[in-house]
Amino acid sequence: MILPLCLTFLIISASFAYATDLEREFFLETGVSSLGAYVAPRLELTPNLSLRVPLYLAQMGGVSVNQDGTAFRGDLGSVQGGVMLEYEPWDNGVYFSGGVMAGGYDLSGDLERIETESGPVDGPFGFEFMQPRDVAPVVSMGYRYLSDGGLVAGVELGGKIAAHRLRLDGLEGLSPEDRAAVEAERARINDELDDLPVIPFMAFSLGFAF
Repeated sequence: MILPLCLTFLIISASFAYATDLEREFFLETGVSSLGAYVAPRLELTPNLSLRVPLYLAQMGGVSVNQDGTAFRGDLGSVQGGVMLEYEPWDNGVYFSGGVMAGGYDLSGDLERIETESGPVDGPFGFEFMQPRDVAPVVSMGYRYLSDGGLVAGVELGGKIAAHRLRLDGLEGLSPEDRAAVEAERARINDELDDLPVIPFMAFSLGFAF
């Protein structure tokens, strides 16, 4: 979780220095998204090309995910930082972007019972849904309006190409039959997660040009 924050801080500092020295237009946007609240400095490299460095933060308790009768209820946390290159081909506010993002969602907690194909297995168990890779590619498209006074408003739709995995603790005390059933259920859930390799997101932002 520290890596996205450090990378974002370094890139923001370098971008601001670059914009100051070369008199490039520098923007600072903030908003809300399905990835969390975020702030995103953006540096205009050319009239059609920009570099954006978004940082997303989210924390939510009592989040529940149901998987075939098993309710995984826990705390959701997210710290994500990215580097995005934006291209605006028509000078009308519509842009396309691509880049990479470090960090990801993490949902963890405890549960008392897991439903398997052989029947329910009692715990307690600890669980965690996590992104196994720290860095993932991201693509998006959006629209941004810039007023004469320097106010920026925008909307963005995109997808982060990253699957998630389920980790389970507390299997050591189970009988061989129950442990095999729980491990088979975990493998089945992970297979389903592998079938959803893209995390869609939407963002709304406001900002200013400097």
